[in-house]
Amino acid sequence: MSNEILITSNISLDFTIRNVNRYIDACKDFGYTTRIVHSFNMHQEQDNPYGVINLAGFPNESHLRFIRKLEIQGVKVLNPAYNAMIADDKALFNLEMTKLNMPVPKTVDLHISNHNRAMPDYIEREVGFPCVIKFPRLGYGIGVHLVKTKEEFEGIFDLVALCSSKSANYISNTNLIAQEYIHETAGRQIKVFVLNKEVIGSWYYNNPNSWKIGRKGIGVKSLADLANGNVTFELTTIDSILEKNCIKIFDELGINFGCLDVFFGKDGYLFNEINTAPGFDRCYLDNIKVAHLAVEYLINSNKS
Repeated sequence: MSNEILITSNISLDFTIRNVNRYIDACKDFGYTTRIVHSFNMHQEQDNPYGVINLAGFPNESHLRFIRKLEIQGVKVLNPAYNAMIADDKALFNLEMTKLNMPVPKTVDLHISNHNRAMPDYIEREVGFPCVIKFPRLGYGIGVHLVKTKEEFEGIFDLVALCSSKSANYISNTNLIAQEYIHETAGRQIKVFVLNKEVIGSWYYNNPNSWKIGRKGIGVKSLADLANGNVTFELTTIDSILEKNCIKIFDELGINFGCLDVFFGKDGYLFNEINTAPGFDRCYLDNIKVAHLAVEYLINSNKS
């Protein structure tokens, strides 16, 4: 059997390189080599690896097919391809939570069509204003925008529709989602890390200067940059009911590892989204070696 663990991605890993390096170090500590494989060269792979750490969240088609092919051939993957595809899509995750009777923010599909003049009224009726517009398959706070009024929504809606149109009649295949704005959770949330049906750590995030925690990636290289903006991160203990529900969500969705964002609502917690390739700078600062735990799980899965 190969002694190599692949780290797969469908996007540039530049802004998650700290986490990637921790995975590489963890694999090395357990006696395994690593190699990063991007979606554009996955077709060149011929030999099956020992295992796969699939990053970059929602896979594109090449990434999805590559991971699924390896799964069928018996290669262990940190998170199953189809399961990760559903969990990392904010709209699909929301639907699955509704099926499980888990509380979630009101969320509707926002199909971008320049000629659909009824869309502002639909969003006002279903989720109200202010609302949050999101691209359903991105993380790190990218592609998330607060829309305060119906008039503001109309302007943004027209602009996005025009910029994303795929044909002369302005019909677009781009979809966003619109989600109700939860006042109680503005600038704060709990991030719960789950691995193999166990909560391995949870953190309370607070940003007194903004309605959202912060944007990682472009212009923000680490938690230190966010902290300089007065964002605080505190290791916290969650109650037994929340812990049980977090584990149930991962179990029902078939996700082995990831981070669940939990909102504060008027009547209790709301489950917002799962990130199956989360950043974990904070975990290491609190001496919880998430990458090592995830790699150890992958190795044990192979042995069993």
